Amino acid sequence: LHIDETRWRMMRGKGSSKTWWLWVLAGATGIVFDLQPSRGSEACKALLDGFAGTLVADGYGVYSSLEKAFSHRGEQLSLDGNHLPQPDFTLAMCWMHARRGFIKAEKKGAIEAGQALDLIGELYAIEALAKERASGDPDALTEHRRRLRTERSAELVSKLEVWCASQRVLPGTQLHRAIEFVKARWPSLKVFLTNPRVPLDNGEAERQIRGPVIGRKNYYGNRSERGARVASLMFSMIQTCTMLGVAPHAYLTEAATRARGTPGTVYLPHAHPTASSQSG
Repeated sequence: LHIDETRWRMMRGKGSSKTWWLWVLAGATGIVFDLQPSRGSEACKALLDGFAGTLVADGYGVYSSLEKAFSHRGEQLSLDGNHLPQPDFTLAMCWMHARRGFIKAEKKGAIEAGQALDLIGELYAIEALAKERASGDPDALTEHRRRLRTERSAELVSKLEVWCASQRVLPGTQLHRAIEFVKARWPSLKVFLTNPRVPLDNGEAERQIRGPVIGRKNYYGNRSERGARVASLMFSMIQTCTMLGVAPHAYLTEAATRARGTPGTVYLPHAHPTASSQSG
């Protein structure tokens, strides 16, 4: 499961506005957008409550704290003092975000950051090779990732870990911040090495939220929370349709027709024929 978030501002009249946060959860079977009043831990907890699995995310600290609270490693206690069983929640850190700090450092003159960027670049090259060898077969991709990550990626990560530990840089510099960012997240950054289904980065969630981000200024005039929630629902349905290969207009027409005929009917994109099945 991938997660990301962006600001969503609503006008309230007389020039005032209220900021909400639009969160996105992107999984293998669908996309869900949800409007929350904050970017804090309570909002994130409401989204992930009951989730069991691996969460691919950026370096936002809330995800790390919730991983501890939602997993067997956390200190979840019942009223009588016994440990409560909790869904196992594993955080997989995004390498794209880990790389950004070194890119900034290199731009500010820290040429040694290029060594870290080269190692991370090799990780991405290995991922591209796995994808090329799989030729669009998901099962083959998983197997190629498993083999290549064991044979090549693990050594690159070890080299980067040793490099980060050996650097002597001034505190407060961009390179120091980039190194500390990575060093604090090694367990999460290494999850992809043992789980071939986990991608190297959180690009999927970022791609899904790009549409609302690009059109964000068009939504500033929205004066209704209910209207904003309807918009997030429409984002969810339309982008899930796109993921599944379902024509959004055809699906929405069918869903509206069924809802009008039988109020309360829930018709999800997963139940609608895909474009390929209809052409066949």
